[in-house]
Amino acid sequence: MLPTVLAASHAHLRPADLALAAIIYALVAITRPTRECGRCHGDRIQFTRHWLTGKARTRPCRRCSGTGRVPRFGGRTIHRLIWSIRQERKP
Repeated sequence: MLPTVLAASHAHLRPADLALAAIIYALVAITRPTRECGRCHGDRIQFTRHWLTGKARTRPCRRCSGTGRVPRFGGRTIHRLIWSIRQERKP
């Protein structure tokens, strides 16, 4: 249903273009399964203020737990599929 809706709203897109975009995204997800955290932008810390005193402080980012990276959409699924095909990891 999605390709027909996209085709109806974007007449200039062809199914081949959508397939090419999906292949490119899959390759990106294989090579780089994580992306920069959108909350801390990879800085790994958040500048916050104390709720009562208003004093500035730094804390590890809550979204990425201080790593600066978060999983890319579909990256984990693609890697599990590859592992199951290679039989490197038992599902």
